Amino acid sequence: MSQSQSNQPVPTPEEEERAYRYGYGARLHYGKQFSEWNDELDKKLQEDWPEDWQKSRENVRKGWDYSPDKAAGKGSQAAPSA
Repeated sequence: MSQSQSNQPVPTPEEEERAYRYGYGARLHYGKQFSEWNDELDKKLQEDWPEDWQKSRENVRKGWDYSPDKAAGKGSQAAPSA
């Protein structure tokens, strides 16, 4: 039995974190040039990434898509704490 249904390599937790940080940093660096993830951005980030892109791409994308406002719950209708 295989670890995964696909033949995609499975990143280690350290590799996942590195890729996530790269994606988050890429958003800060390229966010004005690329308002959203697209094929051109994917190619650019792949060229700059020194590791196995297929193994890292998903976590790079998660880092790119991360929004501190969403993570902090900003913009929600939560009641203020007492």
